[in-house]
Amino acid sequence: MMRQLRFRFIHLAILLISILFYTKMRKVSKIQYFLTEQSKNLFNDQNELNDYKEQFRKYALNISLNFLCNLRKFPGAVEQVVAVVFDSYSHQVLKESFTDIGGIVYWDIPALEEKFASGDGRYQLFQYFRAKLVSFLSQLIEQFWMVQADTIWKKNLFEIFDTNSAEFTNAGIIFDSEGSEGLLQYMIAGGYFFIRSANSTKQFFESTAEFLLNNFATDNNVMNRLCIQKAFGVSCARINYR
Repeated sequence: MMRQLRFRFIHLAILLISILFYTKMRKVSKIQYFLTEQSKNLFNDQNELNDYKEQFRKYALNISLNFLCNLRKFPGAVEQVVAVVFDSYSHQVLKESFTDIGGIVYWDIPALEEKFASGDGRYQLFQYFRAKLVSFLSQLIEQFWMVQADTIWKKNLFEIFDTNSAEFTNAGIIFDSEGSEGLLQYMIAGGYFFIRSANSTKQFFESTAEFLLNNFATDNNVMNRLCIQKAFGVSCARINYR
């Protein structure tokens, strides 16, 4: 699965992503400026703001470190992971702490260095970034998992989940589930999903990114709508909620 992400073209990938994102990122520059200016208003001076940002970086970094330490329980799991980080401090710590990691991509997006939560502008930018990244990777890698580092594994996902089972044979994307009751049983979760690369899945995530660029929404709801529509001929499957 994700072992295939151990590619040697990491610098080329970063360059290509840079070109891919340049046009779209210009459109959000005003939003980033607004967010930066508004965040300054919350603090008495720049030093206080910098202290807050540094504390958040360490907090967010600790979540990732805990996740990777958890993966150490499963031989070979860390080597199958490529981490994407948004600040130089996290990049340096991860590189020094996990020399066996499959790879680390450092993408400098100042707005994402600051604290954000579901529903605010920075989170919207993060969702947009993720959709564009998946679209790009779907042109380069046969199949891969997209995973958020905010969970603890009891078992090795790469071993216990068979993406080639009869249940998922025809699925272009396999999503996690929001729940098992009420409306949640019909909703996908955006934190974990498996992608079989094809032009159709590339278009699926391009469409997701385009919608997020022009509309305020959560990516799981956007992707859920595309799945219902079977957009671009993509068949979506879901992992049962456990």
